[in-house]
Amino acid sequence: MIKLNELIENFCPRGVPFKKIWEVTIWDKKFNSVDKIKQSKVVKYKYFFVKDLNSFVKENGDVKILTTNITNLFTDKELAGVYMTEGEIVCLPGGSSNPNIQYYNGKFITSDNRIATSIDKNVLNNKFLYYYFINKLNIISSFYRGSGIKHPDMSKILDLKIPIPPIEVQNEIVRILDSFTELTSELTSELTSEIEARKKQYEYFLNLLLDELKLKNILLFYENKKILDNKQRIVDSNVVKYRRLNDLLAYEQPDKYIVKDTNYNSNFNIPVLTAGKTFILGFTEENDGIYWASKEQPVIIFDDFTTSFHWIDFNFKIKSSAIKILKPNQKIKFNFRFLYYAMKSIKYLPSNHRRQWISEYSKIKIPFFRIDIQNEIVRILDSFTELTSELTAELTSELTVRKKQYEYYRNKLLNFKEMEN
Repeated sequence: MIKLNELIENFCPRGVPFKKIWEVTIWDKKFNSVDKIKQSKVVKYKYFFVKDLNSFVKENGDVKILTTNITNLFTDKELAGVYMTEGEIVCLPGGSSNPNIQYYNGKFITSDNRIATSIDKNVLNNKFLYYYFINKLNIISSFYRGSGIKHPDMSKILDLKIPIPPIEVQNEIVRILDSFTELTSELTSELTSEIEARKKQYEYFLNLLLDELKLKNILLFYENKKILDNKQRIVDSNVVKYRRLNDLLAYEQPDKYIVKDTNYNSNFNIPVLTAGKTFILGFTEENDGIYWASKEQPVIIFDDFTTSFHWIDFNFKIKSSAIKILKPNQKIKFNFRFLYYAMKSIKYLPSNHRRQWISEYSKIKIPFFRIDIQNEIVRILDSFTELTSELTAELTSELTVRKKQYEYYRNKLLNFKEMEN
């Protein structure tokens, strides 16, 4: 940053000239909405449909496949053939609802991208252009119009004004932003790897629950830790039994808990749930037909068609009659949370579109330990869950902070005073 300040002080203390994008770039085609005088030259490329690009993909290839979204696909010279181009370019997607701006320097083939390059690299550094576009992403996104897949209004993009500091200043800005980008990528990779490692630890232990051979090792560990009664040996058949889910669980149909009005609002209090990945669809103000769950009386909501499920310990309403509300059979003493974890270790894929609980799923058998072992397994898995959740929250927060730092410095570095004529 010190070097950059010195360069600015030496080369452009009174500001820098601003140019319109069309004055300093060459694009891949003539745009209908742009005056011909603004595009005296174009560089044409062969555009491929996404379905056609799939046939080009080659592992360990060295020719980049420029799709319109975020991918890391390559082909090779032999497959690319005469359609391969080599150069330093910046591209915007020709059709997108969320524009992905890309920089690339090397051999490539492309799908429907709008491709730009600097008219004179001694005047405009292509990577500087890329960072300028990234910094103006919100504005550029607003130039994409249409229903469904949106297309860019190139006349507005080409009329954007870009600061043109001396090339020495541009190069230093690019160096700084490249360093920020690399550090952010490294941090993201490290933090993501840490999260994945914790998840794998959790999944490994969870999967042991239905592995009969490994279960014996778990029990041996617990016996050594004196969790088991000294008189109760592992070889005792009473230590591990297998029980069907429908022996341990009762279910309730959700009809009286289904939400009537789906106009959700985050200011309302009662969550409306689904058993899928979305989980909380929104919040309702309906006060009748609420299921009163709690930490002391939790339930499991189970999608009868997909078999996905969630642990619920708060009040809620349901979106669909496809949900079953599962509760423990009060006649049998067991840790309900243990059963939830045992269900998570079940590998079951519905083979057809029908209600699964009564027909198949409830008949699945799970290992049924003594209550002291159940409690210990729950303690361990709850600890993993808590640690993973805390770590994920911390790492996500760290990534957000780093991203904001990067965006702050990027905006600061690309914000120049326009030189007066």
